[in-house]
Parts: sequence; structure tokens; C-alpha cells
Amino acid sequence: LPAGRYRRCFALAAQRSPLPYLHDLVGDSSQPGILGGYGVKSVALVDVSPGTVVFREKGDIIPQPSMHSIQIGIDSHCQIDGEGRFTAHSFSPNLGVFISQHDPVPISFVALRPISRGEELSFDYTTTEWSLDGGGFVDASTSRPVRGFKYLEDEQKRQLLEAGLLPAHILQL
Repeated sequence: LPAGRYRRCFALAAQRSPLPYLHDLVGDSSQPGILGGYGVKSVALVDVSPGTVVFREKGDIIPQPSMHSIQIGIDSHCQIDGEGRFTAHSFSPNLGVFISQHDPVPISFVALRPISRGEELSFDYTTTEWSLDGGGFVDASTSRPVRGFKYLEDEQKRQLLEAGLLPAHILQL
């Protein structure tokens, strides 16, 4: 059933084409980065309704994870070279990532709930990654480790499964 819910959510999201200019990149002085010593984050430019495709991503398919890849299959990772690499991690995300491995643009970022104009865009990295490159990191807002689905507690895994947020490769692994 959860896999079926995932497929239904993706089918609904795929029917909606992304509207132009739903998000943008802005400077973020709380992180080191590429803009004169400060980082970049992705934010909503307008209020976004649940189920809206905010943006889609594609990139080279590589066999191992990298800092800017999203796992799309058991041994397949999509190297994100677009704005998706500036989408933050959150254990309470406003976006879900839906994957269609055989689509030329395989990754859709879909609003899970209403998103307000100016709100930082985020997704739960543990929903797509079995094991993060480099061992992961610590989530700044919760102090919880972000290492991949493989390392979550059973209760956390169950919640993501019941929410229908897990792609086929995570279910298979």
C-alpha cells in the first residue's frame, strides 16, 4: 500500500507542470558559501498550494552518492547541478521528492503542505538516501544525525512509510 500511495502521489504531481518562478535563491548569512562568504538557500517566491510541483531536477546519473546528488535507484544517483542543490534538509519538510527513474527529468519537488512566500524550501534527505555521502551531518534545528534511511530508528522509518514518502529504491533496500 505505501508504494501504491507513492505512485499515486507521483502520478498526480506529474500531471501538474511546474509554474514559472515559484522559488528563487537568496543569500543566507547563517551558512558559509559561495556568495562573498555566505551561503545560498532556496525560498518560495509566492504562496504554494499542497501538491504543486515547485521545480524539477535532472543531471548525470552516477553510481555513488555525492554531496549534491539524490538517490534515484539502488545504485543510481542523480547529480544535481541546478537549484535543487540549495534545498535544505528538514525532518519537518515542506517538500516531498518524487522520483521517476526513467524520466529525462527524474526528480520532482512537490509541496507537501501550504508553503508561504519567503519560506525556506526543504525536504527530508532520509526519504531518498539510503546512506549519505561522507557519513552525513547533524541537523541544526534538532541536533539529530542525518545519515540516511538505513540509520533511522524503526519508528522513524514507519512514519515515513505510512506517510507515503518513500521511493521504490528505499523500499527495496
